[in-house]
Amino acid sequence: MEEMSLRERNRLARRNRILDVFVDELSKRDVSDVTVDEIASRADVSRATAFNYFASKRDMLLSIAEREISALRDTASRREAEGCSPLETIEEIMYDLVATSFSAPNAAWQVLRTLLEEPSDACSPVWDLIALIASLLTRAVAAGEILPHLDPAACARAIIGTYLCELFVVAAHPLPSPSSSSPSSSSHASSSHSSSSPVCAPATRAEFNRTARLLIDGWTP
Repeated sequence: MEEMSLRERNRLARRNRILDVFVDELSKRDVSDVTVDEIASRADVSRATAFNYFASKRDMLLSIAEREISALRDTASRREAEGCSPLETIEEIMYDLVATSFSAPNAAWQVLRTLLEEPSDACSPVWDLIALIASLLTRAVAAGEILPHLDPAACARAIIGTYLCELFVVAAHPLPSPSSSSPSSSSHASSSHSSSSPVCAPATRAEFNRTARLLIDGWTP
C-alpha cells in the first residue's frame, strides 16, 4: 500500500475531525438539533469546507458507519496475519464494535437508524458488516471450528441481531452519569439529562459478550 502524501493525510485528518465532532454532538443531542455550522465551527473548518467533504448530515452519518466497518476490516486482516482463528477474529471485531458503540450509544443508534431507512441498499454498512462476519464464519466451518451444517450468513445475522438488541436497550434507557448519582446533584441531573452523554455500564458489554458466546458455543462441535 502506497504511503499517503502530506496533503492526503491532512485531508483525511480534517475529514475524521469533522466526523468525530459530529459523533460527539450526536452523543448529546438528536441529529435534527445539530447544525452543519456547529460541526464546522467545532472542527475548525468553514461551512463550505464541511460541505466539500459531506453533502449532508445524512452523508456524515453514513460515513461514520463506513469508517467503523473499514476499521473492523483492518482488525480482521491484522488478526488473520497474526495467525488468529476465524472465531478469535470475530470475537475481537465484535468487541471493538461494542466498545465503540456502547461508549456513545445515542450516537450509534442515530447512525443505525439512518442506515435502516434504506435496508435494501446493497451498499449499506449493515450488510457489509454481516458479510464480513459471514466470511469469517465460512472460514470457521472450513477450519472445523463450527458445525458444518450451519449457514454462515444466518449465523452472522444472529450475532449482529444480538448486538442491535443490546444497542437498542442501552440507547432507549441510557444510564445516568456517575456525577448525577449523588443526592446533591439529582435535581441538576434531571434538568440536564437530555444534554448529557449517557454512560454504558461495563456489565452491559459483558452481557452482550455472554450472549454472543452462548450463540457461538452452540455452533461448535
